[in-house]
Amino acid sequence: MAQTLEAMHRFDIEATDLAARRVRRELEALDYEFPAETVELLKLVATELVTNAVRHARTEKVVVFVRVGAPSLLVKVCDRGPGVDTHVHEADLLDEGGRGLFLVEAVAESWGTSRVQVDGAEWACVWACFGAERLPGCVQRTA
Repeated sequence: MAQTLEAMHRFDIEATDLAARRVRRELEALDYEFPAETVELLKLVATELVTNAVRHARTEKVVVFVRVGAPSLLVKVCDRGPGVDTHVHEADLLDEGGRGLFLVEAVAESWGTSRVQVDGAEWACVWACFGAERLPGCVQRTA
């Protein structure tokens, strides 16, 4: 049986209006052995979660972790904010926001929140998995 190789990548992103663009650029530089559609979904979810963190946490930086472990991907976006409201709701047609977690729920195999130690302090994180059945740290979504 072939051994599953895993790589954890960390990106410290300044919490500005350019944060989503920066994380997308960082993710595009990684080497993936996954279908292009899965990689695009990972980038979509990561940029959405970074945008939410910048908008709602109001901290100086956001830390993005990506674990690449064939056949699975995990993205975790962490900030120094108080936490995440995990209520997923559909935004009204004319709402400018409110679709972030709805989008994550729709495209990720599983997702959730956690509090983790980052640089010696407790941070709030939202994570999403693709191919979660084989990646530690991902919990299967229940119906």
